[in-house]
Amino acid sequence: MKAEEDHLWREAAKKHFSEAYNERDSVYTELCGLFTRNMGNYGMNRLTPAGVLKCLRARDSDQLRFLGCHWRPSGNFLVERCGMSEEDIEHLAESIVGLGFVCRAISLLA
Repeated sequence: MKAEEDHLWREAAKKHFSEAYNERDSVYTELCGLFTRNMGNYGMNRLTPAGVLKCLRARDSDQLRFLGCHWRPSGNFLVERCGMSEEDIEHLAESIVGLGFVCRAISLLA
């Protein structure tokens, strides 16, 4: 009887976690590429992409989540958005990093 009860509790907890996790992820509706202008170009604006990503992630919100970056110095980033325009994402990144950015939906890049 105890093993069956434990199994039921585990299944209920797993279902609850799964539903909560799926609800949170469904908020973000679109993947975008975020590209810096002139970061690491010929040794100029030498910033580490991981350091920039850390600064960007500090500004995650319910409308925008910074997911990752490419390790090369050019600084290409992947973001998920919900309700933010590409221009708003560019302006936010520019205000944080101090460099120009271009944001494009992944659907337009593929």
